[in-house]
Amino acid sequence: GGASWKRVCRKGGKDGIDTACYAGPSCVVVPSPQSADCAYAFNSEYILKTANAGQTWTDMTAIQPDPAKPNQWRGRGWNGWCSQNYVFNPFRRGESMMVAMDGGHGWHSTDGMQTWRYAFGQLGAWQGANDVAFSRDGYIYIATGQQGGNVGVMVSADNGETWTNRYGGSCGLPSRQDGTYGFVWA
Repeated sequence: GGASWKRVCRKGGKDGIDTACYAGPSCVVVPSPQSADCAYAFNSEYILKTANAGQTWTDMTAIQPDPAKPNQWRGRGWNGWCSQNYVFNPFRRGESMMVAMDGGHGWHSTDGMQTWRYAFGQLGAWQGANDVAFSRDGYIYIATGQQGGNVGVMVSADNGETWTNRYGGSCGLPSRQDGTYGFVWA
């Protein structure tokens, strides 16, 4: 329950994690709702997965075709966005969403992370996203913003098919230039 901690892996070296790309220290770790031993780690360059409670990790965005050639990888890598949060929908199995800074906004999957759809509102791609929340009745909310601005709260009323941005006094929210939304709950 968090009373004690130990390092189970690190980038490179003994007990290292092999990845196609180097990435900085920013990382979001999310446990799987399907298994206590499974978790995912997202950062700016790759997605890692553990299926054994963190003892070993696998780069899910690239593979090593020949283990004898450790510096040769094949795969798409990750897109370079700085992941801010990752949420599994507690009301719909197989649905999840990653939110990211800059033009990342939200990437939505409804098939257990096999395919992805970009969550894009009507106000342009920038100002990032920080948090996402699912409601029982199919609404999805994304809190946006970085560097003192935002593109409102992005809302989908149809399980992520279409998105609108809500901001300003008519919605009971601050203006677009009035700060960054850090969290959203549904």
